[in-house]
Amino acid sequence: MMLNYIKLFLSDLFHKGNYSSKEIIKDLRTKGYHYIPNFLSEEEIIIVTKDFESLYQDENLVKSESNGCDLRIYGADERANFKISKLDEFSIPLFKSFSFFRKAYHFILLGWLKKGKGNLGSGGGWHRDSPISHQFKTILYLTDVDETNGPFQFIKGSQNWKNNLKVCKYLNLPLSNRRFKNEDIDSLISQNVIPPPTTFTSKKGGLIIADTRGLHRGKPLENGERKAITRYHFTSDIGDKFYK
Repeated sequence: MMLNYIKLFLSDLFHKGNYSSKEIIKDLRTKGYHYIPNFLSEEEIIIVTKDFESLYQDENLVKSESNGCDLRIYGADERANFKISKLDEFSIPLFKSFSFFRKAYHFILLGWLKKGKGNLGSGGGWHRDSPISHQFKTILYLTDVDETNGPFQFIKGSQNWKNNLKVCKYLNLPLSNRRFKNEDIDSLISQNVIPPPTTFTSKKGGLIIADTRGLHRGKPLENGERKAITRYHFTSDIGDKFYK
């Protein structure tokens, strides 16, 4: 639809991140991501992990996805008063540099992924959180993450509006399409429409900042488990739709 083409153009026209020279914002504009190792200290990780695991004792908070292998707690900050002051102090000002809109809405998602039959990884496969508007997200690992236990993967540069046009044209899909099959991604890579994914392995405490208009997924787990905290930021108050 022509309306989606107009929305895609306006999203970049009014996207503040395009005009910032700060290192993180520059990376989000050009690559779509930025990585900070050791965002939390070992002592901080122990405290946060204890609070994280304690919330999973309340079955009313936990939502099972990915064939029971992705156990999520949506809105942990609002529903269970789960807070990480260091992340708040970092991400809220950064979002205001990233977005044209000054008002920051956000919520925290806790994700405990485990190996199991039929697991699709975090997010259920390749997707864009928002195919039209830029989307700001931070992901904090609470476990060591290697190639086998569910690392975050991102297609470098795919947050760019031109990439969205190229991908949809090649696959003959509408701009509003959010989800992609593994075969779609393999085909796009083989034809040099997109590069191979960047895979974020990390020691626990590492923080990923991403514009998840770009193509991304959590790689399906082959071994072990992965615990992570994801903070979503929005330009309108829509977070509660995920858990109400």
